[in-house]
Amino acid sequence: MNKPPSQAPQPPERGLKMNELESNIESPISSSTTSGDLGVHKTPPLGGGAINLKPEHLKIVKEILFKFIPNTEVWAFGSRVKFTNAEFADLDLVIVAEKKQSLTTMADLEEAFKESDLPFEVDILDYCSIAEHLKKEINKKYMKLIDPKSVKKGYKDTPLGLIPEDWELVRLGDVCELLKDGTHGSHKDIDKDEGIALLSAKDVTDGNVSVPEGARFISKEDFDSIHRNYKIQSGDLLLTIVGTLGRIALVKEYKDNFTVQRSVAILRIKKQYLNLFFFHYFHGDHFQNTLTLKSNASAQAGVYLGELNKFIVPLPPLEEQKKIAEILSTWDQGIDKLSGLIERKKHLKKGLMQKLLTGRVRTPNPLKGGFKRLF
Repeated sequence: MNKPPSQAPQPPERGLKMNELESNIESPISSSTTSGDLGVHKTPPLGGGAINLKPEHLKIVKEILFKFIPNTEVWAFGSRVKFTNAEFADLDLVIVAEKKQSLTTMADLEEAFKESDLPFEVDILDYCSIAEHLKKEINKKYMKLIDPKSVKKGYKDTPLGLIPEDWELVRLGDVCELLKDGTHGSHKDIDKDEGIALLSAKDVTDGNVSVPEGARFISKEDFDSIHRNYKIQSGDLLLTIVGTLGRIALVKEYKDNFTVQRSVAILRIKKQYLNLFFFHYFHGDHFQNTLTLKSNASAQAGVYLGELNKFIVPLPPLEEQKKIAEILSTWDQGIDKLSGLIERKKHLKKGLMQKLLTGRVRTPNPLKGGFKRLF
């Protein structure tokens, strides 16, 4: 049997530069193998597919483990590793460390798993405290659910996967000065010339919010009533949380010219953080997938504010937030310019098609040559 590590791993260097981040982020986990009396198995990427466990359940398990026993090796064993389990079979875990875990730690873990949203029970053991015959049984087939030794230097394993050592995990609500949804009330529609736009999720697109033709308009009195206790501000982020989930817009130059319905959440990032970093993070796969997982199962999908407030998000140091946002914003600008160029070329082609297909412009005789490049 492999012995637990004789000493804790050395702390990684802090303050990764962007080029180091780019070169390391693709494969920060080694693909080591373990052999000998333990049998042979490949150590999978943390949170990988060598255990019969849904991703959302694995995330909950890892959150609890990281809270009470951070940087500690944990193995899974039993039917979920052998793929012989029933749907709601227990998950069997064992802590592998040099020292025996305290009774308090074991009790806290047991209580946390019981109070979690997991639809099955979790049985967790301490390798230092179990009988030899059980150790031999575990050693026949197990999966390293958390393996600090497999994480590449400069990174750490978290419930979100691997992140740089100097990044933190925080709740979304903790980085927001304001996190609320739009109005739930019913408001009388009035003429556009006399009112203020009342926008919904469909009006948040492509990073921007716009007042479309046919938008609803409400009175100044209703607008003031909605914003009696808060105001939308330039720099706020708008996130669609009902119906079409996950559209994001950055509010620019706000002049009390619109408000939003309950299908849109308003997030104001605290001044010590960078709203543009979160604007880009919200577009990412992890956040978008979490929105989908947390959405209710009604005909019109939605995420409750209480759930949104508890979302776990990565938080780089401020200077790195700025660099990440700058890089991604530069790409966005390039994409916008290219999209504009493509649209102009499409417009030119459309005009040319109209002229060629109606005979308004004649081509040279193909048998005699004489074609010219159009572009």
